[in-house]
Amino acid sequence: MTTLSTTDLAAITGGAQSFQQFGDDLKKDLRGRYQHFVCDGAGLLGGEELAKNIYGASTSDDDRIRSAKAITQICNTGTHLPAKAPAFPF
Repeated sequence: MTTLSTTDLAAITGGAQSFQQFGDDLKKDLRGRYQHFVCDGAGLLGGEELAKNIYGASTSDDDRIRSAKAITQICNTGTHLPAKAPAFPF
């Protein structure tokens, strides 16, 4: 097995100087993507119900879509995930 210089390691890992830093950077990136995934799901699951509560039982597709997008946006700007979301695994 050959050794890598710090410069080579940094080039391979995108600038990280250690495996710990590489892992921390990757987890930070994954956490952001995980939040977007969870929030998209929250919007999809809650959009129709929110629209019904606001506009009544006969909501249009546009109303449901707007409601889903509103939930997603609120969720994505929050500092934590919704209570029913599975915890971030890292």
